[in-house]
Amino acid sequence: MTSNAFAPTAAVQQTLTALELEQARLYLQQTERGVAGAMKGMSDAQWKFKPAHGQWSIAQIMEHIIFVQERVLGMRREQLANAPGVPTGYDYKRVDEFVMTRFRIA
Repeated sequence: MTSNAFAPTAAVQQTLTALELEQARLYLQQTERGVAGAMKGMSDAQWKFKPAHGQWSIAQIMEHIIFVQERVLGMRREQLANAPGVPTGYDYKRVDEFVMTRFRIA
């Protein structure tokens, strides 16, 4: 018999506070603006430029980001919404801190 350490229970379910949701929304908005700002005013040549053979252009990178966001993550949204809660003692604030400090747009 196998056990599922991630099986949802009332004690395990955690919900985000209004402040945490707002911080996530603002962070996503900030990163979206950062990406858009970095591309603003680019010429067609800059958009399509590849630094070397086999490397991607900015256009290809953006296409990839959009593809992953829409095709891959979009298909997983329902699964994520219905996923079991995290185990007791999981420090989601530590994970959030890691993501917020390691993946910022300079």
